[in-house]
Amino acid sequence: MNDDYQYRISNWLGLRQKLLVKIVEIDKITTENLNTTSSQEKINSFCQYLIDYISSGHFEIYHRLMETLENQSPLALDKINRILNSIQDSTDIAVEFNDQYDMHNSKEIDALFRQRLSDLTESLAERFEMEDLLFDHCTNHYGQSLTA
Repeated sequence: MNDDYQYRISNWLGLRQKLLVKIVEIDKITTENLNTTSSQEKINSFCQYLIDYISSGHFEIYHRLMETLENQSPLALDKINRILNSIQDSTDIAVEFNDQYDMHNSKEIDALFRQRLSDLTESLAERFEMEDLLFDHCTNHYGQSLTA
């Protein structure tokens, strides 16, 4: 892996940390305050970090990873593809959440916000585990340290 890719991964993992901070911020919003300007700004900021993180993963990190590992055995690539497919499930949930609650798309936060946030948070936790598994797998099996 070259320095540019290491830099991208580092930035992407930094986005993950910021996304976690944003989750905590919007989780503190009470049901009564969902539609205040302050709450909507926090939700909008969260949605932006969410989409930035998801997009960077798909278009910079995973794509480059597959290019790097394209000469590996079909069995190894199959395992990596299964991990990436499970990550895709959380992408769908994240995009749906963004489409519903990004302030450019929605006029008012609805009563399902809390449940959808809970579903998204659970999905992101699983995604983070899968991403970490992917990185560990590549490091342990191919000598490709993705986060060094």
